[in-house]
Parts: sequence; structure tokens; C-alpha cells
Amino acid sequence: LCIYYIFKVVSMMKNLKDEIKTAVDIYKIGNFVKAEKVTRELIVANPNVVFLYNLLGVILSAQDKFDEAIDIYNKGIEVDPKFGMIYNNLGLIFFNRKSLDTITDTNISEAEKLYKKSIKIDKKNPEPLTNLGNLYNFLNKNDKAITFHKMAIETNSKFYVAYLNLANVYVSTGDFHEAEKCLSKAIELNINFTQAHRLLSRIKK
Repeated sequence: LCIYYIFKVVSMMKNLKDEIKTAVDIYKIGNFVKAEKVTRELIVANPNVVFLYNLLGVILSAQDKFDEAIDIYNKGIEVDPKFGMIYNNLGLIFFNRKSLDTITDTNISEAEKLYKKSIKIDKKNPEPLTNLGNLYNFLNKNDKAITFHKMAIETNSKFYVAYLNLANVYVSTGDFHEAEKCLSKAIELNINFTQAHRLLSRIKK
């Protein structure tokens, strides 16, 4: 869950700080059922807080309740169509990396549109940039993929996930030297980044 948005919403609504933090913490420890219950209750009490719809959509997606998540995200968009992260998270549903073997052209097109919408609304968030890079990597549009991953890093140089995603593009093009540099940077930023360690060990074999 994007920390940028957590701080943003907390600063706007001080009275909800503790309740939102509780819901996010429950989600982070993996108790999705309880997190869903708490967040739904918060929405009933605060129906005009768009962040809560975004949070509930994330929690539902974590449980593979994608149709429910789409419905909740769309309700959030009705509350505030300028909340960029919701479009990014909707895009993640349409471009579901758990089922890329069955993804349709329609879903790819919808995800691309949603990522671009998120980027247009919130240029400070690196997540939709790197997610769009992942989509282009899947389509073998490697130059575009590299461009958007680098844009994500330029937006936030400490966003270590983007370095891993960029490394994946370099691996797919056979540029293992650049991939290793990206992975080393990702690990420098997060020493416990298991995916980066795993890919780096594969490259060095």
C-alpha cells in the first residue's frame, strides 16, 4: 500500500488517524478478513473518505475478490475522481500477474488506460509508472518498459521495487550487466528484498 497516500490522508483527517492506521496495520500482518471488516465499518461512518475505498479494494484484491474490489474502487472514484491511486490499483486487477497466461487484449488495454490515468493525476507516485513498465515488458515493448521504470526511479530514487522491475527487463534483453547493477541498488535500498537476491543469484550462476 502506497505510504505516500497513507500520510496524505492522515494529514487531511486527523480524527481518523488512529482508525486508518489500525486498518492498515491489520492488513499488513495478513489478517485480511478482519481488515475488511474494520474498513467496511469505517466506510459506513465516513462515506466520503476516498482512501477507505482504496484500502478496501486492496484488501479485497488480496483475497482474490476481484469483482468486489472493482465495485469498491468504482465507488471510490465516484467519491473523488482525482484520487490517482485507485486507477493504479484497478489496473493491477486487469493486469493480474498471477494469471498472465490467460490475460486478454481487452484487459491489457484497460490496464494501460488506468495506469496512464493514475500517472496523469498524480505525477509524484512511482507505482503506476513501474506498473506500466511491467505491462510493456510483458508485451515485449522493452524500450518503453525501460523508459517507464526509469521514470519511476526518477520520481522516487528509493522505490526499490522499480529497480527489480527494470532488472527484469534487462534480463529479458540479455543485458545482465545492467540487470546486476539494478539488483544491487535494490538490495542496497532494502537488504531483505528476497526477490532481488533470488534474481541476482540466478544471474551470477
